[in-house]
Amino acid sequence: MSLAGSTAAIAAPFRDAVTLGGDHGAVYIFDMDGLAGDGDTDCDVDLSDFEGFDLCSAGPDQPPADTCPAGVDADLDGDGDVDRADFALFQVGFTGE
Repeated sequence: MSLAGSTAAIAAPFRDAVTLGGDHGAVYIFDMDGLAGDGDTDCDVDLSDFEGFDLCSAGPDQPPADTCPAGVDADLDGDGDVDRADFALFQVGFTGE
């Protein structure tokens, strides 16, 4: 495994001299830029993150609400608004703790 900034790469080599004629493998690259919905960057998605998300929610095709705290990016799907689609992504990581 290798890390560079917020990117991780994992190599998975395998040997298959019969079928593929030698050594082969795959490299998997992951963006470790953060957990979607973790507005306070404490490595979980909990009620304090929901509070920030809720303050940003303005509905479809609307920019984040004026009440959105500075530094909170609640537009989780990157379409310029904070709506139910963003809330669905928020719920994926929500632990409730």
